[in-house]
Amino acid sequence: MAGFATSAQAITIDFEDLETSGRSFDFIGGTYSYDDFTLTNLTSSTTTAFAVPESSNTRYNTGSTSILNNRVNGVTELAANDGSAFDLQSIDLSELASNRIGDTSVTFTGTYENGATVQQTFDLDGVWGMETFYFAGFDSVVSVTWTQTADYHQFDNISVEISPVPLPASSVLLGSVLGAGAFASRRRRRKGAG
Repeated sequence: MAGFATSAQAITIDFEDLETSGRSFDFIGGTYSYDDFTLTNLTSSTTTAFAVPESSNTRYNTGSTSILNNRVNGVTELAANDGSAFDLQSIDLSELASNRIGDTSVTFTGTYENGATVQQTFDLDGVWGMETFYFAGFDSVVSVTWTQTADYHQFDNISVEISPVPLPASSVLLGSVLGAGAFASRRRRRKGAG
């Protein structure tokens, strides 16, 4: 007997909890966790591994709080804290800085539970500021990685959805039995009252 699925949970990782005033950067170490997800700098775990431009940093702040892998060729990984599968829907990307506009491409690799992978490359438009990119085929992945290659980038507003989990058939069966029992009990009470 097949189980029904629980409903999906949509989450946007927007880094707003990291916003600070100032004209420099805040460094948050090699991991960042939000709700049920963690971003890990696989290249470095030092205190400066991830950087966040402060709100008055006019060269790097895009108008919303974003994050960057602060290592050349640094690899960023996104995964659910409990290792479960998720759907990666979209991400906002920007060139690194207002004075560093170039041919920026970012390649994402999603890994499925069976080890198979999916890849997608996004080419930024060469205009300073965030733009939204949508993923295709990144459903039920267990991790996603991408690399900070030249020309460099920042990222924000990662939209993910925790994949629905089928309930065990025994739970469905138990629910059916309890429902039938409640119906029978109600029917007996009605007959007794009549």
